[in-house]
Amino acid sequence: MAGVEQVTAPEQVAAEKSTDEAEPDVDMTAEDPGRDGPAEPAGTAVTAGADGAGNPTDPPGNERPGYRPRHARRRARWPWFVAGCLVVVLLAAGAVVALDARRGADRPTLGERSAPPAGVAPAPNTAAAPDTATAGGTGGSGGEPAGVPAVQCRYERLPGEDVPVVPESRPTRGGLVAVSIGTNRGPITLELDAGRAPCTVQSFLTLAREGYFADSACHRLTTVLIFVVQCGDPTATGSGGPGYRFDDENLPAAGGYPRGTLAMANAGPNTNGSQFFLVYRDSPIDSNYPVFGRVTGGLEILDAVAAAGAPNDDGQPNLELIIESVQVS
Repeated sequence: MAGVEQVTAPEQVAAEKSTDEAEPDVDMTAEDPGRDGPAEPAGTAVTAGADGAGNPTDPPGNERPGYRPRHARRRARWPWFVAGCLVVVLLAAGAVVALDARRGADRPTLGERSAPPAGVAPAPNTAAAPDTATAGGTGGSGGEPAGVPAVQCRYERLPGEDVPVVPESRPTRGGLVAVSIGTNRGPITLELDAGRAPCTVQSFLTLAREGYFADSACHRLTTVLIFVVQCGDPTATGSGGPGYRFDDENLPAAGGYPRGTLAMANAGPNTNGSQFFLVYRDSPIDSNYPVFGRVTGGLEILDAVAAAGAPNDDGQPNLELIIESVQVS
């Protein structure tokens, strides 16, 4: 047709492409429903870069690069929350362990050198000892006097220690034995129970006869948690002993060490030597210390020594108590 320019298909495509390129860029506004956070100010042209940053130009429905919905962010906080809870639990457990260790360290003991902690403990056993038989007129096997327990005591010498005397392995006394301790404050009388603690009594009597306790100071007074006066160390240091040790016997059953109890001090199981303690007030002591008698007179002396106190409530008594002699009936 005259006057009308024929445009071929390729040329038409090129023209359409030229028209598209001439169109201006689209201005992206702040109304971006997919963005989690403040939007860009209106009128700011944002184009997608090569790295995918900026607003997406994909059709609706495609996620923007790096987009993460709100609930995904909340889930991402959970690991930190759980880790924080674990840290709090671990710190609390550590505090409990430290407090328990501190409490254990503050509790007094009754050892010669070091001893188990003194906690809740037993009363002296008043029942007849089940493992000791009596020898004598009714079938004793060793020719011991009537009423003496037929037991074999083990007194073990300690290497490197001076041993002035070692008791006989066979007890020589039975039943109840009366003892009077002469002190600078007056006499304190005891009743030893050789029926229930024959080896402990044998050791005490042997040392008494040898004058081992004479002119020795009672080196320890405790006035908190447990209430005892400890004696039997001629060095008055708390580390002295006779150079031998022997096994435990007549350990009390649950209930505590009541006022007037006479028991051995030691540094652990089967480490008894010469040190002993007198209980002047009911005490919750662990049942690690053999009971071998009771105080029958002179508790008022112990009360007076306790009333005068000791440094830090556990140490050398402020009112000195010295054993001058020991008399055995």
